[in-house]
Amino acid sequence: MGQIPNHVIDEVRARADIVEVVSSYLPLKKAGANYRALCPFHQEKSPSFNVNPQRQIFHCFGCGEGGNVITFVMKREGLSFPEAVKSLAGRYGIDVPEDRDKKSGDSDEIYSAVQTAQDFYHERLLKQAPSSPAGGYLEKRSLNSAIVEKFRLGYSPAEWDSLFNHLSGKGFDPAVLEKAGLCKQSSRGNWIDRFRNRIMFPICDSTGRPVGFGARVIGEAEPDEPKYLNSPETPIYIKSRALYGYHLAKEMARKENFIFVVEGYMDVIALHKAGVENCVACAGTSLTTGQADMVRRVCERVVALFDSDTAGVQAARRAGPILMERGLKTRAMVLRGFKDPDEFLSANGVKEFMALAGRAPTFHEFLIDMTLSAANLADIESKMAAIREIIPFIRSLDSEVEKSHYARMLSERAGVDYQALTREINKGSAPSSSPPARTAVKPLTQRKQAPIRRAERALLDILMAHTSLIGKLSENISPDDFSDPLLKSVYETILEAFNNGAVHAADMVNSAKDDSVRREMASISGEMTPKDKEEAEKAAADCLSRIRAGRGELKKALNEFVEEFKDGEKRGNMEEAKKAYEKYSNLEKK
Repeated sequence: MGQIPNHVIDEVRARADIVEVVSSYLPLKKAGANYRALCPFHQEKSPSFNVNPQRQIFHCFGCGEGGNVITFVMKREGLSFPEAVKSLAGRYGIDVPEDRDKKSGDSDEIYSAVQTAQDFYHERLLKQAPSSPAGGYLEKRSLNSAIVEKFRLGYSPAEWDSLFNHLSGKGFDPAVLEKAGLCKQSSRGNWIDRFRNRIMFPICDSTGRPVGFGARVIGEAEPDEPKYLNSPETPIYIKSRALYGYHLAKEMARKENFIFVVEGYMDVIALHKAGVENCVACAGTSLTTGQADMVRRVCERVVALFDSDTAGVQAARRAGPILMERGLKTRAMVLRGFKDPDEFLSANGVKEFMALAGRAPTFHEFLIDMTLSAANLADIESKMAAIREIIPFIRSLDSEVEKSHYARMLSERAGVDYQALTREINKGSAPSSSPPARTAVKPLTQRKQAPIRRAERALLDILMAHTSLIGKLSENISPDDFSDPLLKSVYETILEAFNNGAVHAADMVNSAKDDSVRREMASISGEMTPKDKEEAEKAAADCLSRIRAGRGELKKALNEFVEEFKDGEKRGNMEEAKKAYEKYSNLEKK
């Protein structure tokens, strides 16, 4: 996709009213000067999603998500920034004359080639007789015409160059077809198709555009032939950011607030056949952080469906931590006695499948069960090897309560002493003991910082509400006036946006390069901000005065803290004393 000119982006922001756009997705209710609704980005019972029509920004006080109208469409639809701008531009009749440099032109050609290839493969499949190998595969897997259409399944003929001849006949350059991962040159120098005699599974981006293919050989694969063959990475197909079926799953995943992550293409299709649409599969790769981020955009809970064999346990070990690191509540599910979801659903039905999913254990419980079940617990060496495999996963938990819970579970199921196991787990953890002075000073500094932070946020609120004051007020406000690093970054973002010509809060929010800064800016939108410009200027001066006075008190508190740690050797904690002195010295420089 080519670069969209800035004047077009500005026009989209100006014409796309955030209340109108959001209300097309959510039922908004008036609440004072703003509008509220249940947040579409996390599950809640009381509305905490706030839309500010004056500033043209939204913020959820529950999950912290926030931004402007373009950000909302990006998050809601799972689109990139250019895709969201184009979507809004189309809605408001704004022409988007893309700057088609060579790179963007190549991408457009590759998108077109893959789309044309998908149509070619799909039409070829529809022409296959039921008695043909491809038709027989569809019948064997109970793939009816509705499923074939829904997933745009296809067939690559058992010919060397049928796709190449079709695409080159439509004017596609061979170099583009190679970049798209569709064709390649043989050792003899002639162009041949990458996929032959395979059922084709189009892999789509979040908007439903095909970007690559997964391909299953029909019948038994030759010894040197892979059963599944996937497209190579291309400018439009990055495997670590692709999930099979994501474009079909995202709406139901948002509605149900959870998603099934399964192993293969046919697992996704089997679930869809049973009416379960909130499911995705990794497209030819182990689960990645990029894929976990895609899941996090649409839901908070994941049920990961793994095989119960050794490979399945290994897949769980890799996927579980990645999902949980992204804040996803992760459970793991196995279908004991069945080779895949299709077989289970055929035998038991979707009701029993969903009941089993509801009973699915947490990732850590699954890991404990599967690892211990594969070990010989009667043999001490085998038992200890299994325990040592599990311990790092328990040790990595942030919550001490969770650590204790799973340590007790492991001790009971493995038959080892809980206290001894706990000591083993804590060997790799940071020391938990702290000197009394450290715990005493933390609430003190927090009490001192709380009013300072409120004043800092109020000052930023005024600057975003009255952007015409930024030029004048910034002469007397330094980034170092902000004690909170995040608020300091917010102020620097506001200044940079203002210097680049931004005059609206929504434009400043959009300019934030970091998600945490963007969310903080969206949350700084108090309804009590003075509407009068002169009153706002006085309030800003008052905030700055309170910030500097409060920081003086904080310096005094930290000085007292330093004095308590002067005798580090006596307290046995020289490292804490050093940190305290450094913190105090940094404050003194400001």
